[in-house]
Amino acid sequence: MEITVPLKLKSSHNIQAINYRGNSDIEIEGQKYEAIENIFDMPGCIVSLENNKANSSIYLKLELDYNLEFDENKVKLKIEEIAELFSFNLSIQDTNPKYGTNYFEIQWFDYKCIPTEKENYLAPHTMKFSDNLTITDSLEMKIIRHYHIKSFPIENWKYDEILHYFYEGLKSNYNKSKFFHWFLILERIENSVEYKSLFNSDKLFIDDEIQQMKMLPVICDDDRKKCIITELKKRTKKSRLDKLFEILDKRNLDIFKIGNPKDNLKLIINLRNKLFHSGNIPDLDRLLYEFLYPLVYQIIEYDLNKLS
Repeated sequence: MEITVPLKLKSSHNIQAINYRGNSDIEIEGQKYEAIENIFDMPGCIVSLENNKANSSIYLKLELDYNLEFDENKVKLKIEEIAELFSFNLSIQDTNPKYGTNYFEIQWFDYKCIPTEKENYLAPHTMKFSDNLTITDSLEMKIIRHYHIKSFPIENWKYDEILHYFYEGLKSNYNKSKFFHWFLILERIENSVEYKSLFNSDKLFIDDEIQQMKMLPVICDDDRKKCIITELKKRTKKSRLDKLFEILDKRNLDIFKIGNPKDNLKLIINLRNKLFHSGNIPDLDRLLYEFLYPLVYQIIEYDLNKLS
């Protein structure tokens, strides 16, 4: 089995100011890295690289032993690991990360999986007509929206700093980054005067209860425990979910009129708590694009309308 896929060199960002622009690029030298066998924990696998300077890419080729059971999901995972490892290597001697960090982006659209003469396996969207003729098809989709230039709000100019968080999310390439920036909009609401006036007086513990807990023998001589008990003064009778749902529900947002908005909001909050832990986050795409994105968009729309 012969598998090829381009790894395209990319830069995370550049720096721009008035009359100034700076970026960090990297050029791969040399034409080929000849085949090496049994690396990347793939016995029977031969790996080689070919440089394509014109395309700012290197072509990764994996030749798998036809006697091995072929698992395309495992191969896909291995290619992702290779891209991550190669990207790390690019970073080792990078002295200007401020101007953009370089990495390899896997060009999955150009992924090719071609069986050898001895193999009967056919990759998805592949037709084999003979030992010498195999055809693979691909599908590319592009969505175009039309927006009239007169729709930009020049005359009805309104701005709120909340737009900055939304903008940073729009620019981010990765779902976790988008989630982080857009969730900040919800946290901004939690720090608002309106939020504090609604919920801060409804304390879970009164001051006397806090003082009594501090006087317990297991706590009174332990400053750290006393600090933790003091933090309980901030706790309110209502949960974070209940408070956030209540204040958002008052805004009569469209996204709260369909499905189970409180369940989705609970999932969003739980997702935020898992965001910086390792591993995959299930349902991230759906919650990000079908709930959080329209939610924060409508929150901003609501806040801008209040500025009128």
